[in-house]
Amino acid sequence: MKRILCILCTLGILFTMTPADIYAAQQEDQVMGNSMSKVKDEITEAEELIQDANDILSGKKKSGIIPEEPDESVGIGVDISKWNWAPYSGKDIDFEELSGAVDFVIIRCGYGLDDPSQDDAYFKRSVKACEENAIPYGVYLYSHATTKDMAKSEAKHTLRMIDEADAKPDLPVFLDVESSKQRKMSAAALTDIAKTYCSLIEAEGYHAGIYSSISLWNDKFDDPYFDQITKWVARYHSFCGYKKDYGMWQCSSAAKVSGIAGHVDYNYMVDDLFMLEDLSVSVEKSSVKATENKKQPVKSEKSKNNSKKVSSQKSIKGYQRVIRFFKRLLK
Repeated sequence: MKRILCILCTLGILFTMTPADIYAAQQEDQVMGNSMSKVKDEITEAEELIQDANDILSGKKKSGIIPEEPDESVGIGVDISKWNWAPYSGKDIDFEELSGAVDFVIIRCGYGLDDPSQDDAYFKRSVKACEENAIPYGVYLYSHATTKDMAKSEAKHTLRMIDEADAKPDLPVFLDVESSKQRKMSAAALTDIAKTYCSLIEAEGYHAGIYSSISLWNDKFDDPYFDQITKWVARYHSFCGYKKDYGMWQCSSAAKVSGIAGHVDYNYMVDDLFMLEDLSVSVEKSSVKATENKKQPVKSEKSKNNSKKVSSQKSIKGYQRVIRFFKRLLK
């Protein structure tokens, strides 16, 4: 009964306290130098209560219902962060099991400015585990940028994490733009932030992309510039509904996937992102690192193999999905 009362009390803040607001509060607290252990515990508990409250309201959380895979899909994937690891989820990710359930993973490297306290503590482990289990992966950073200078720092943060993990992502590097402050910004200001971040990422030889909700894609991200980068659209519905070209559709935030305890974000790849042009050949030797020392993130040997694997739209839907199907039958 006490648990139910807590859940019902949580309903009062559902429309005023979003995950973005929670992370923003966490960032501000860290900048002030306060201890975050208590805050993290409170965040975890708040997220659990909000999840439970949503389940009670809808009977089954709408975002937990996985839409049918669209015909244009060339792959199924999840995006993960430290919240999918123990102690936050209760159990570490089993990447060997996960490799039989998905075609790719997008890994969070951190959030906000280039401050080590805002690194994702499980990024390196996730990168290593994906590589050991031959799971193609990309990278994302949760953004709080409201100025171009902040976007530069977030790009620096992302690149530092990639370097420290010795990561060689097969898929693009995304900036997650959805915070409460960003939703109030003008289209021009958000476009400046996206251009600043993406140009710095691409200057290092990585493909860049932007993640955001379909409402922001429709209302704020209409500049022709966005046709040049990978679009990752979030909409928890039976279909995506975004009218322009896009690379990925995040269709749920509460999926159940083999290898991951609890809920996880679920995505369909609708554009063959393994076939992207190798940007590293255009990076000049005068860049931050000499060209001969640069990692080749998009066209590494593993990435070349993945490109062959998805050279047609049916290839990812082939043997991996047959294996997944029979694994499900045997359970």
